[in-house]
Amino acid sequence: MGTISKIVMDNHSWCYPACVQCHRKTDIQTGPFTCGCGKENNQPVLRYRVEVMVTQNNKSSKFLLWDRECAELIGETADDVNRVKIEDGDLDLNASPQALDKLLGHVLAFKACSKIDPSNVDCNNATHAECLTMIRLRDCL
Repeated sequence: MGTISKIVMDNHSWCYPACVQCHRKTDIQTGPFTCGCGKENNQPVLRYRVEVMVTQNNKSSKFLLWDRECAELIGETADDVNRVKIEDGDLDLNASPQALDKLLGHVLAFKACSKIDPSNVDCNNATHAECLTMIRLRDCL
């Protein structure tokens, strides 16, 4: 169990434009486009991609929260949050919207699973961090 203590805005925006159907990122910001999945989109939909610092026992680690988790915790879609930002005169997608502050203080359990990296034939010791590969990371809401 860890507490979300900080929103990290170092290298990425808090959201990305995506296909309505497959959620694949697109470079199209507005207007109609055809996604690689074949779906005709009238407009891209914004989806959350938020890096957070999670603190437990005075130690912090960075985690990435995706659209489903953020929408559930914030209570609004990324499109709705961006609409409010625009109404308030903030057009910068790289600026953190106030709604992301709703993530702060949430106590969550994060599950990280790992396995021996089969490409590392010289080592099969699960106690060596460099011999492990992350196979999935998901929250346990």
